Amino acid sequence: MLAVSRRLHLGKPADREYLRQLLAATPDIPSELADVVDAHASLFTDDDWRAVHSGGLSFRGQSIVSLLQNTQRLLNLSRFGDVDHFLTAMRVPHQLSATMFEVIIADWLTSRSIHRKIVFEPAVVTKSSVKHPEMLWSTPLGDLHVECKLASPYLTKRAAQLGRLATVAKDEYERPGHAWPSGSRVDLLIAVAALNGCEKRIQSVIQQLAGASVGAIAENGEVSGTVVLRESNPAMPHGHLRQEIIEVGPVATKLDVHSSYLSLGIPLRKAVDNQLRALLRAARRQLPPEGRGAIMIDIPAEFLGILLESTKELVAQSAYARTPFIGLFDGQQLHCIWRSDSPFDGRVTVPA
Repeated sequence: MLAVSRRLHLGKPADREYLRQLLAATPDIPSELADVVDAHASLFTDDDWRAVHSGGLSFRGQSIVSLLQNTQRLLNLSRFGDVDHFLTAMRVPHQLSATMFEVIIADWLTSRSIHRKIVFEPAVVTKSSVKHPEMLWSTPLGDLHVECKLASPYLTKRAAQLGRLATVAKDEYERPGHAWPSGSRVDLLIAVAALNGCEKRIQSVIQQLAGASVGAIAENGEVSGTVVLRESNPAMPHGHLRQEIIEVGPVATKLDVHSSYLSLGIPLRKAVDNQLRALLRAARRQLPPEGRGAIMIDIPAEFLGILLESTKELVAQSAYARTPFIGLFDGQQLHCIWRSDSPFDGRVTVPA
């Protein structure tokens, strides 16, 4: 988090200079971001965009660092075409996240070694309508129409469900009167799906295990639990997402499952698969029926493993012959999957 101690307005030269100095002095922030502060203030003239609050938050709760990175990408893209449509869309609050993701993808595409040309929002005439995919990318391997989708809003709700259930488990575990063997961990696992009333069954399993020795097992409906030693690895069935509760004190603690006293795993593969298929169907409807297309999806990082498996299985199906390239962006890196019979292979990923 950027240590902004007071409210800034980037319309003021003194506040821009203060932000530049703060960015330059903050570790792990790219030094070149200080150079785009003036450009950011020039491109985004609304007061909401120019305001920087305590902690470095700005428009719609976005960090000023991520907004400056967005501005840097826009400046890069302006060398290849008009970016006014991006600027217009970003000023609409509910379009901000989707548009910033499109900018990330466009910047990634134009920084590949095979990049030749990019057209934003090309008009594609079909028999019944005119489609406008996000981009048309030209390369020596051929042309790709590119469509971008956000999986994060839906999947974040799934992660929040896991967080809520983990809190229920934590509160019951820490209830006065419950005793636990030294150096132990309680591993909870939800089978198939979290059904109505799952919270009470989590509480019931923990109550059964309280006071038991290492190796004890309890079940109630779809919830099972066991008391294990902390150095052991928790059971992690295929397609599950797990959250650990770690006790942090004055002594430095390694943040991994072996330092946790409680863990909870919830099955998400089916729900994630359904959401992925829905997003891909929606994206493919926006792509022209002829030619090849690519679909880029913004995802929460904790779902990467499950989504990579699902995407590899889908892309290999014959139905995806015309959408042979899919990218999963986890907030830091674009993970690419392609069909083995497509010219759009690993060469796409090589930077210039």
